[in-house]
Amino acid sequence: MNRRSKVWTYFDENKVCVIQGCSYRSADQTSSTKCMWDHLAKKHADVAQKLKKEEEVIVPKKANMISGYVVKKNFEDRQKERDQYLVKLVLTLRSPLSSFNNAQLQSLADAKFMDTKAYGVKHFTYTVIPGMLMQYKDEVKKICKDGYVSITSDGWSLKEHSFQSVTMHFVDEEFGRHNYVIGCRGYQSTESKTSENILIKINDCLASYGISTERVVALVRDDAANMSKTGRLMQVSSFQCGAHLLNLCVQQALEDTDGIVNVILKKGREFAKNSKRSKENLKLFNEAHSRVNLAPTKIPKECVTRWNSTYLMLKHIYEKFDVITRIRYCPFNQSEHTALKIVVKILEKFYEVTLMFSGDDECCATLQPRHF
Repeated sequence: MNRRSKVWTYFDENKVCVIQGCSYRSADQTSSTKCMWDHLAKKHADVAQKLKKEEEVIVPKKANMISGYVVKKNFEDRQKERDQYLVKLVLTLRSPLSSFNNAQLQSLADAKFMDTKAYGVKHFTYTVIPGMLMQYKDEVKKICKDGYVSITSDGWSLKEHSFQSVTMHFVDEEFGRHNYVIGCRGYQSTESKTSENILIKINDCLASYGISTERVVALVRDDAANMSKTGRLMQVSSFQCGAHLLNLCVQQALEDTDGIVNVILKKGREFAKNSKRSKENLKLFNEAHSRVNLAPTKIPKECVTRWNSTYLMLKHIYEKFDVITRIRYCPFNQSEHTALKIVVKILEKFYEVTLMFSGDDECCATLQPRHF
C-alpha cells in the first residue's frame, strides 16, 4: 500500500491502530486512508491535529517546488529577453562589442528588466550571440525550405581588415519577399580578392545555411572585374546593382563638369574641409550659428564610396547659406546662392531614386519605368 501519508505512523500494514489502548481496525482494506483519518479525528483528536499540521508542511514544499520551477523559468525568460534586447540595441547603434561592459547600458537594461543579471562581453560573444544566430538560421531554413534563391554579395573594408558579405533573397509559396543576411567572411592578410577566393567565401556562407550552389539562380554585384568573373565562375546570371550603377554615373558626371558647377563643387569641398581643420575654425563655425540661434551641425563629409555624399554636403551648405557666408573662411558669395540651389535640386532627384532602389522591398525592374 501507499504509505506516504503521515497517518501510517499510527497504523500497521493491516490498518490496525497501534496507539496504546486502542484496538481499532479499519474495515477498508484498499489504499484509501480516509477511514483511518476519520478514526483519529473521533477517538484521538490531539493526534489527528498534530498529523494535520505535519501534512500541511509537506504540501507547501510541493507547491514551492512547482512555484520555484515557475519562478526559475520566468527568470530565464526575462534574462533571455534582456540579453537579446542588449544585442539588438548594440547592433542598432553600431557600437563595438565592448559596449556590453558599459555601465550606463547595463543600467538601462536593469530599469527595463528588473530582477535580472548583468553580464559582461564574454557572456554575449560566447553564449547569447551564437544562440541568437542558431535561432536565426533555423528560422531562415524553415522559411526558405528547398526553394531557389538569388544572392547579393559585396566586398568592404574596415581599416586593415577586408570582408565579403552575402545576402539571400527569395519568394515564398505565398509570393512574399524575403531578404536575409546569411554571412560575412573575412580575408586573411595573405589572401587577395580574386574571383576564386570570393567564390570560396560565398559558397561557405551558402553552405552554413544548407544551400547548394545549384539553388542559386542569380547574383547581384557591383561593377568590379573580380565580381563579374565570380558570377561567371558560379555559372549563374549576374547583374550590376542598379543603385550602385546610378551613383557611378552621378560621380562620373560630377568629375566631368566645368563652369559654375565645378566652382560650386570645389568651394563646397573647401568649406567642408576648412570647417574642421582647426579649433579656431570650428569656434567661428559655432559662433556664426549661435548668433542666429541655430544649433551648429557639422557639414557631412564627401566620400567617394558613400552614395550621395556630395549631395548631402551641398544640401547642408545650401540650407545654412546665410549663416556660413558670415564666417571668415567661407569661400562662397551671395551671387552663388542660386547656382548652389540648382545643383542641389538636380542631385536631389538622384538621391531620391537611390533611396527607392535601395529599399528592402523594391527592385529595379519595377522602379526603372517610373523614372527613366
